[in-house]
Amino acid sequence: MVSLSPGLNPSVAVFVAEKKGAPAAIKIYGLLSLAGMPTCQKSFYKADRAQIKWNTLGTQVLVMTQTEVDNTNKSYYGETGLYLLSAAGNFDCRVTLDKEGPIHDFAWAPNSKEFGVVYGYMPAKSVIFDQRVRALHDFGAHPQNTISFNPQGRLVLIAGFGNLAGKINIFDRRTLRQVCTIDAPNTSYCEWSPDGRTLLTATLSPRLRVDNGVKIWHCTGPLLHVQPGEEWYQVAWRPTPVDAVPQFGQHLPSAPAPAASVLDHANVVKPTPTKPAGAYRPPGARGLATPSIYKREDEGGAARVPTNGTSTPPRVYNRSPHHLPPGAATANGNGNGRPYQGRRQVPGAPSSVDSPGPEGEKKGGARKRKGKKDGAGGQDGEGGGVDSRHHSRQVSGTSTPAVQQDVLVDVGTPTSPITPGLDSSTLDPTAKKMRNLNKKLKAIEELKEKAKRGERLEATQLRKIEGEAEIRAELSVLESL
Repeated sequence: MVSLSPGLNPSVAVFVAEKKGAPAAIKIYGLLSLAGMPTCQKSFYKADRAQIKWNTLGTQVLVMTQTEVDNTNKSYYGETGLYLLSAAGNFDCRVTLDKEGPIHDFAWAPNSKEFGVVYGYMPAKSVIFDQRVRALHDFGAHPQNTISFNPQGRLVLIAGFGNLAGKINIFDRRTLRQVCTIDAPNTSYCEWSPDGRTLLTATLSPRLRVDNGVKIWHCTGPLLHVQPGEEWYQVAWRPTPVDAVPQFGQHLPSAPAPAASVLDHANVVKPTPTKPAGAYRPPGARGLATPSIYKREDEGGAARVPTNGTSTPPRVYNRSPHHLPPGAATANGNGNGRPYQGRRQVPGAPSSVDSPGPEGEKKGGARKRKGKKDGAGGQDGEGGGVDSRHHSRQVSGTSTPAVQQDVLVDVGTPTSPITPGLDSSTLDPTAKKMRNLNKKLKAIEELKEKAKRGERLEATQLRKIEGEAEIRAELSVLESL
């Protein structure tokens, strides 16, 4: 890759990509001494391709290197790096960025003394550096991937295009205050006018084949002109020297009256419904405070922790109904989601004389196999175990087949027997009603606790709390019966 610098003494930057273990290199030659030694050169790894941008004077150059594949599995778009080199060879440095992630965009200011970079995982950061790579101002983290200075260097544009919402923020470079915010969705091309007072945004094909056209905005925010079309492939301002346009004054110029096309466009375009800010939340989670793990970094959430593509962030909740500790056995399982493979206890059946554990199971299995070998019924001395199991079957009052006899004896961890009288089928209507009312009171108490913690409740939850007095009155009437 070759790039020619502007300025009175042009230079040529030559980039050679990394190949067969040899590092990549960038070399700068004077245009009048191409056969001589390079005035500046630098070698580095992790560089399959590069993007080169010279400053207006042609004295310094920014080189962004990029790899095709990220070996750390942290990004789909490869690894990126940014380097600053001087054409005279007296300065070269890597631009150190304080947030992990790709470099989305970078641009020189017209004064050739500073540049801006948009970098990091979304929400990305935007920072202005001087010509010695010292940070001058941080615009914060927002969904953005584009930065541009107007030709006079008075205004700075920071926007998010492509798969982002198309929001444009314009800042005054002198005061570093935000001038306006422009919503330009579906923008595929954006450029400052030569006088730096207006901004052109366009939707072009083949990036998008619908809603093609051009919009011109004033630098203070109002829309000045709209030109729709069927299929637009390229737009550009007529070239005008910067010296031929008036300079900015102490204050920003006011916006002129919009063209008639703006009014016609407003009558044709359907109003877009305003969507509530923030991510979608299911109905059961609405009205509660959003955990920091689900917030973006610019909304007060925790900083992004890369996972190297091997795992997902741990969840902070448990799906089990009773929040049992790890490894604890459930009523019908062994703690790992699988049904218990041992013998179950039958309520009312006498406990087995065999000791629980693997040895007891081995003895029982050996006894069973031997009984099958000697003949059905167990007539020898080893048949005592069969007789005892037969006795247990008679006590329990069941007629379980012989193949399921081992299941009737408990050799595992015994569970608590079912308490008679608590089955819903045995309760009378009054007891059922009282039980339901107590459940409602318990739910109301939980809602009150949420309200004390400052969580916002829905209208249905507030109506439940208002009905507490009626529920307690009805419960007292039932208890007096």
